Amino acid sequence: MIETMIDAKFKSLLGREYAHLRVPSLLYARVTRISGNEHDLQILDESKVADVRFPRISNVRSNSIFALGDIVVIGLLYGKLSRAYIIEKVT
Repeated sequence: MIETMIDAKFKSLLGREYAHLRVPSLLYARVTRISGNEHDLQILDESKVADVRFPRISNVRSNSIFALGDIVVIGLLYGKLSRAYIIEKVT
């Protein structure tokens, strides 16, 4: 029982304080909407298929020009979806 409690506390602490250790720092994403310099993104898995574990990310700003459907590499600052940055387009 104590082992289960320690495991639950550890997972809770990881998710709350160290999310960047559980989520890869660089991910593939598909551009799903463009409005000016803001983009909505759907995170993809390694096979470049939509990853259902992640919600869509809205209003990610970039000074680069992307087209609808482009696949880009994004970084998540400290593992937070609210701090996503587009790094470059995947060729």
